[in-house]
Amino acid sequence: MRLLKLAYCGVGPYPKRQEINFEDFEPDGLMLISGPTGGGKTTILDAIVFALYGRIADTDSDPSRMRSAYCDPADPTWVELEFEVSSGQYRIRRSPAYLRPKKRGTGFTEQVATAQLFRLNDLANPLATRPVDVGPLVNDLVGLNAEQFCQTVILPQGKFDTFLRAKSDERKKVLESIFRTQKYQKFEDELRGRAKKAKTASREAAGKVEAAWGDFWEQATTQELAFDTRTPSAPEVSRIFAGPIEAATQHLDQARTRLRELDKSLAEGRQIMAARSRQEKLQATLAELTAQEPAMKELTASVEASHEARPVLENARSYNREKELLEGATKAFEVASEAAESQIAEIAFYHPQVASCSSELAQKLLPYVGLEAELAKMRTDLAKCTEQVNQAESDMAGRKRAFDLSREKIEKLLIKVKASENALEASKEHKEKLDFLQEQQRANLNWKQAAAELVEAADKKFTAARALDTAKSNEEHLGRLRMQNLAAELAGHLSPGVPCPACGSTAHPNPAPASGHQVSLAELTQAYKDTAAATAEFKTLVEKHKQALAKTTQAEQAISIPAQQLEPQLQLEQTLYEQARRQADKLPSYRQDLDQQKETEAHLDTCLALAKDALERAKQQKESLETQITQAKEKLAGINTGGLSVADLHQKLSHIQAGQVRLKTAEEHLASASASAKRAHQHLLEALAHTKFADLAQAREHYLDQDELSKRLEVVSTWQGKKESCATQLEEPELQELAAKDIPNLETLKARVAEAGKSSDEANQSLGRLQAQRDNLLAALGRAERAQDQLEKVQGEGAEVLWLTELVTAGPANQDSIPLTTWVLLERLNQILEVANPHLQAMSAGRYELVRTNSDGGRSVNQALSLAVRDHFSDTVRRASSLSGGEMFYCSLALSLALAEVVSLEAGGIVIETMLIDEGFGSLDPQKLDSVMSQLRHSSAGRLVGIISHVRELANQIGPKVEVIASESGSALKITSSRRL
Repeated sequence: MRLLKLAYCGVGPYPKRQEINFEDFEPDGLMLISGPTGGGKTTILDAIVFALYGRIADTDSDPSRMRSAYCDPADPTWVELEFEVSSGQYRIRRSPAYLRPKKRGTGFTEQVATAQLFRLNDLANPLATRPVDVGPLVNDLVGLNAEQFCQTVILPQGKFDTFLRAKSDERKKVLESIFRTQKYQKFEDELRGRAKKAKTASREAAGKVEAAWGDFWEQATTQELAFDTRTPSAPEVSRIFAGPIEAATQHLDQARTRLRELDKSLAEGRQIMAARSRQEKLQATLAELTAQEPAMKELTASVEASHEARPVLENARSYNREKELLEGATKAFEVASEAAESQIAEIAFYHPQVASCSSELAQKLLPYVGLEAELAKMRTDLAKCTEQVNQAESDMAGRKRAFDLSREKIEKLLIKVKASENALEASKEHKEKLDFLQEQQRANLNWKQAAAELVEAADKKFTAARALDTAKSNEEHLGRLRMQNLAAELAGHLSPGVPCPACGSTAHPNPAPASGHQVSLAELTQAYKDTAAATAEFKTLVEKHKQALAKTTQAEQAISIPAQQLEPQLQLEQTLYEQARRQADKLPSYRQDLDQQKETEAHLDTCLALAKDALERAKQQKESLETQITQAKEKLAGINTGGLSVADLHQKLSHIQAGQVRLKTAEEHLASASASAKRAHQHLLEALAHTKFADLAQAREHYLDQDELSKRLEVVSTWQGKKESCATQLEEPELQELAAKDIPNLETLKARVAEAGKSSDEANQSLGRLQAQRDNLLAALGRAERAQDQLEKVQGEGAEVLWLTELVTAGPANQDSIPLTTWVLLERLNQILEVANPHLQAMSAGRYELVRTNSDGGRSVNQALSLAVRDHFSDTVRRASSLSGGEMFYCSLALSLALAEVVSLEAGGIVIETMLIDEGFGSLDPQKLDSVMSQLRHSSAGRLVGIISHVRELANQIGPKVEVIASESGSALKITSSRRL
């Protein structure tokens, strides 16, 4: 945690804006915040704590004190803090709630509290803009809550010794937050949760075992069963039920045998009753069918008469059909005769001789009919052919233009390809030059870097030389003082008349005087060490300076073009290379376009040749058609068609010929139909003569249609089948045998069967109850055994977790009775004490030492983190509460310094780079104050320690300071730092 800058306005006694830049004080390591009591020194700590946590350092004070009483009602109140943690640098701005004048009207309204959190490198995008959101984010970033922050970074008045006085549990929370060891607590909590689950699972499994055995013994007790052991086995249970189940099974078999015998007797009685009833029904049916026999004979006679009439009626229908055909043939002959006469009369108008020679004329015109039709087709083809010639000439002209255009494109592409090929070669040359120039650019950069390192090495060597001179001068000065002190010390032991140990004289006229500063042997030894260290550092830096000089020389030798000439050449060559490269990059595209255009040209050339061939063929076809048309016209010119076309005349002659053919055919059909009608009439007379019917009308009376005939045949057939079936069934031996037996008493048999069935059911239920009792008991036994197995499994699985939990949480398995989280922090606390005790011993002149104890008077499991103070003067261990105010102050100060130093060395911990200590120095005497300040200077390397005090001596010892200037109109700050001096 590192504080960078604090600014505030309208806070405490400060009505105006104030600002402290902590970075200005970091080179000195120490800073003093001084001023009169009540002037506002502690307000600076309150502002820091308020900015981060929205409260002030002293929890006993009213937060409303943040609003300055010196402000005008409209003046704002706000605090802004910039700080740095491991994740980066941040700015937080807060304002408390206070009353301000209303913007409209009179009176006051409450200004609500506000808070914003930003990253310093991204002030435009706040991380949070509400106090409720800013608070948790600050806790996560800093890693400390407000209480812990006031025990480690800010040490306010009256709270300075909180960490030393804290109980073990409170100290454990602070150490956990600082060293970020919460993961061990999470591990403990996880183990406790698992142990709790394991114990719960074990209890539940044990409960299931107890419940399962309880169910088993409840059933056994109800059934009055006794076992030799408390946990019997399944075979033992089966043996107890074996005898009763076997007896019940035999009883059930006997009952079922008796029931089967009675069921058989009852079934046989029912068969006899059914046979006797069936016999009676068959006899009644047979008598009824015999009474229907005369009616059946009459139906049979009508069926036979209908069969006899059928041939007569079929011949009558044939005769009627032949008569209808004869009438049709007569009509057809009349129509054909009239049509032939009409056609001959029509053609005679054009050719009077057609009646005698229509056939010969039609034959003569036949070849010319095809020629006339072909002439019409040739004229149509000629028109199409002429159009094709015109189209072919147009296509050929278009393809010729396309071919010429393609030739022009190819010539242009050849020029582009050549230009790109030249650019490709040029780009290679420019690339070589560009690489060389870039190498020179790197060489110049290397030389600049080496030159800067050389300057830095020279500065360090010069500084080291000055430090070496200072160390040597200090060594010589201390050596002289030491010699003077030794001489003065020796002179102090001289007595008049006593020989001098150095010269042997008994007179001592000019004894060596003592100097104002006494130099100890330790100081002189340290001066020797400082000179040796400065000499070694100077030699090291001389060697580094030589290496830097060699590196600079080597870098300079690699430069052949000065930097001022290099940049224009590099820009020019870069431009030329990029231009050539852009042109060269087009080469593949140009080549591809050229290949495609050549393919297009070849295709166009082929199409042009094909168009020429098509044009020649079309012209030849046109000339051929014109010749054929001329020849056809000449042949048709000598034919006399009487004003008709050859095709029309030929068609009319063909119709006359067809009409003559149809007339002859109709005449033949008429003669054939007349002969058929006569034959059909003769067949009808012959068929009627072979029957008993007097004429055709009588035959029609006895004829039955197919449906009626089928019905009468079905009735006769059904009657005859039923009669034969009844007679056959009455003759069956089994029916006659059963009908001859005595009729049994079925009611008595039914009663006996019901009684036997009841006995069988009771025996079956008894056996079922025994088997169910056995199965239920075996199932309960199985559940108990499975529950026991599950209990053993659960206990086995949870044993390691329970043991590890006891070990980690200071249970019986932990012989030291120290939880894991406490044990982890013990090493950190030991490290803190190792660093704190040298500070404390220096501050207390070797009297006090911080030690760990195993008890702080409470009952916490974290007693191992308890602290006490060993008093080496009295050889006793004292509680911290027994120390005086001054002793408590420098013990707490040593502990706080050590905590900051150890945390800074701890990987993953919170680095404390800024500490602010409020008061406590007034409780120290001047000697203790010097000792404490010496330790603060010694331990402030790498961090800033701020002291808030009104002790005047501190103002003389600490140069950089923030002075609070109080006045009637409020307080203000006066800053004095090394950067402002």
